[in-house]
Amino acid sequence: MRKKNYSSVLDEKRRDTIAEILEDLRVKKGFSKRELANLFSVSYETICHYEKGITIPPTDLLLKYADFCNVTIDYILNRTTSQVDYSAIMEKRLSKDMTINDAVEIINKLTKDEREHLAFIIQLLNKE
Repeated sequence: MRKKNYSSVLDEKRRDTIAEILEDLRVKKGFSKRELANLFSVSYETICHYEKGITIPPTDLLLKYADFCNVTIDYILNRTTSQVDYSAIMEKRLSKDMTINDAVEIINKLTKDEREHLAFIIQLLNKE
């Protein structure tokens, strides 16, 4: 079975955006292209191709990028502007009986005025 080249599926603008994100993540981590290539066990040229938008990393390498840079694959693929993986955060406990996800579900049921009051209280707590 022939391996499909998914780079051809994405338009040039999207590939360029992903390339910029990958380069930005590498630079922010303080790694050269060669150092990153060694870390990911790929060639220097492969990293160059990713950062020029010539090819898109395969899924396993996207996972390595995401884990290494503490971002989500959705962030790398420019499907979200948030670098945070909210699934882990949503399971954090606010109290013995409530997770952040539980709180979000309650907030979604509040009226606009109730949400504004809650936002005010959160802002007060944040100033302390």
